[in-house]
Amino acid sequence: MELSYEQKREYRRKLMRVHRDVSRAVAVYQTPALFNSPDDSHVARERAVGFFPTIQTVWHDIDAFEAAKRVRKGVHSLWHGGLPIDFELTRNRADVLLVVFHGALELNAALPIFSGANVSSGLNLARLSFTDPSLYLSPELPLAWHAGNRFQPDLQQVTTRIIRKTAASVGAKRIVLFGSSGGGFASLVQAAAIPSATALIANAQTNALLYHEDHVQTFINLAWGGDRDAFLAAGGYSAIDKLGEADRVPRILYMQNSTDVFHIRGHLDPFVKAFGDSPNIQLLFGGWGDGHIAPPKSVFHAALRAVVENDELALRSLGFTSASSYKLA
Repeated sequence: MELSYEQKREYRRKLMRVHRDVSRAVAVYQTPALFNSPDDSHVARERAVGFFPTIQTVWHDIDAFEAAKRVRKGVHSLWHGGLPIDFELTRNRADVLLVVFHGALELNAALPIFSGANVSSGLNLARLSFTDPSLYLSPELPLAWHAGNRFQPDLQQVTTRIIRKTAASVGAKRIVLFGSSGGGFASLVQAAAIPSATALIANAQTNALLYHEDHVQTFINLAWGGDRDAFLAAGGYSAIDKLGEADRVPRILYMQNSTDVFHIRGHLDPFVKAFGDSPNIQLLFGGWGDGHIAPPKSVFHAALRAVVENDELALRSLGFTSASSYKLA
């Protein structure tokens, strides 16, 4: 008998529940530390640990992580300031390490979430994907720019240490930082800290404080206890400032939807004004929809492939051009 669409959906839901129950049971046996939060835990949102069919590792602090002989592929949870920095590594050895930061999520999104699997499919690289730990502070927080919180004011610096350690462990010769919107902001910040890396970003915020004020205020209230001055003092709100403090301008491939006027005027233009003369900055404008719309996955994938394979001709064929040719309004 042919099942209806709804019956098939319910069947898939039941299979998923069984899979999660089995995965959780295995994780409880293999990695009981996953289910033991530290006494100073500030997690206030459901955290779906134990559901990943890979090795899972718990680190009690960043020093223990850096002291490890190697970083195994799988899911890692590094506790810092009472919040877990959850990240996933997909391979033990690779010449290229792709580091992925997600942007805004739906409020009901299951955490942790590890982005970038589809867009990097088929490419010869190791993928390191981060979940923003600030989102664990409240189910009402959709975006935090991987920029820290009152318990982790140094999150950006700790993230840099995780990236460097992982790159060394997998033997990566190159690091590629990848993200869209708020994830693009995080990629720019890390590019400033690791100027030998390449950042491939889209529709990025370049200053978190210049995003829509209601989102910024929600972030300040929920991640920083309403203390805007504390966020300012942490110094992680402006990617432009961070890049200006770097020893050199890293390579940045900046994709921008041509109808996203808010981001063009408020984020891209100040970025180009500061760094547009550098030969390391290239821009790609596309008509991908109305407003804050990311490039299609096919464009992301093609651009990422070109970066991984050092194919400058492919980048030019996609439409990347020198930022020096961009005319500011």
